[in-house]
Amino acid sequence: SAVSIVDESLQEAGAWLASATASAEAATDETVSLDVFTVSIEDETSAENQLCSALFNGVTAVLDLTAGGWEYGRTTATRLAVPYVHGQISIAQHVAAVDSLLETRNATDAALIFSGEDELDQALYYLVEGSSVRVIVLVGLDQNSTSSLRRMRPAPAYYVLFGTGRECALLFDQAVQQGFVTRDSRWTVAITGTDPENFRSQSVPSATTVTVMSPDPENCCVAQNLQPGCDCNQVNMPEQLTSNLVLILTKALKASGAGDVKGECSALPQQAPPTQAFVSAFKKELSSWSGAVWKEESHKVSFSTSFHYTAVTGTKRTSIGSWSSDAGITLEPLFQHTPIKRFFRVGSVESRPWFYEDSDPDGITYEGYKGYCVELALRLAAMMEFDFTFVSPQDGKFGAKTTNGSWNGLVADLANGETDLIVAPLTMTSEREEVIDFVTPYFDQSGISIG
Repeated sequence: SAVSIVDESLQEAGAWLASATASAEAATDETVSLDVFTVSIEDETSAENQLCSALFNGVTAVLDLTAGGWEYGRTTATRLAVPYVHGQISIAQHVAAVDSLLETRNATDAALIFSGEDELDQALYYLVEGSSVRVIVLVGLDQNSTSSLRRMRPAPAYYVLFGTGRECALLFDQAVQQGFVTRDSRWTVAITGTDPENFRSQSVPSATTVTVMSPDPENCCVAQNLQPGCDCNQVNMPEQLTSNLVLILTKALKASGAGDVKGECSALPQQAPPTQAFVSAFKKELSSWSGAVWKEESHKVSFSTSFHYTAVTGTKRTSIGSWSSDAGITLEPLFQHTPIKRFFRVGSVESRPWFYEDSDPDGITYEGYKGYCVELALRLAAMMEFDFTFVSPQDGKFGAKTTNGSWNGLVADLANGETDLIVAPLTMTSEREEVIDFVTPYFDQSGISIG
């Protein structure tokens, strides 16, 4: 009897494992009994009890298909000399490839938008441990998601869509309709399927560049355990990987003569007995799988994965680089990779000589405005490397607390996420400091501080 452990992000794994078990039995003439346990982040105790019950009755092997690997399952199985294998079938490689691209652009923050809850859950395991980029993760672009994006201060410098090409096209069309696609080269589409050509958005502005991260055809060959250059049809990658993992595991158990091992979780041996016979048999079977990679220390099987980055502007497509799990990211030397600056919405109110409209070309002008605050904002942008636009409150007020306790003017816009910062002659008061933060005053006269 074997045990397979999955997490909540792989809702279809039970059906995949049932199909894989039937295929493995047909290919090896072995009878395979497979119990499937689901690990919940909120309730790991239930899965622990199920595993311990199975071990008490006898288990031949443990196949862990959770996105991050279940530490309790690995430790318990290996201490009892039960063969343990962690199969990496999640979208971790996709997230790593996106993360590498963002790093080359000096990104400090990004919004990652997934087509489904399952892919988001899988991505979190990588993001928590492996990413240095500050991210907000969302499922889809419904009303709640868009509200969360609009409240972010500052607004994300980059946006990344995850899903099949068709799912990403739908999400991108929604983003355009909702006014999120306003600046060039800030959107990346990460295609998680095996068809690299099915991103066909109808709404990409002609002058806007979108980066499309497409899977290489070889990924499909790896999933099906076919030789490179195979004629590969579109497949469900995690399902196909699961099927081949179960087959390899069954062959290795048969070759090593492994039988059921019984044990109690409450009385684990201090030192793990050897399982070298199984490991040797498993590595031998795995060696025939082109693209499969065995990591001895964690007993994890991962798979060679590669992607291409393409800049799409209207009908023009330009290759800008590639990523592989073996070599990491490689950028095209002739393509101009200019890191995109952060973008801020700067609140201000017309008030001479601080901030006022003036179309006179003489002097320092930005977006048709002049004044001390304009020059200060430009100096800050140069020193801190960001782009910006000025946003004035609809009511034209600096900001005061109303009778119902809400705020108006600049203060309301900043507190509600309509702007990212204020550069204005806004007097510092204790009441305003309850809802917004001030920097050290840059102007002080007659005891009145402006920050």
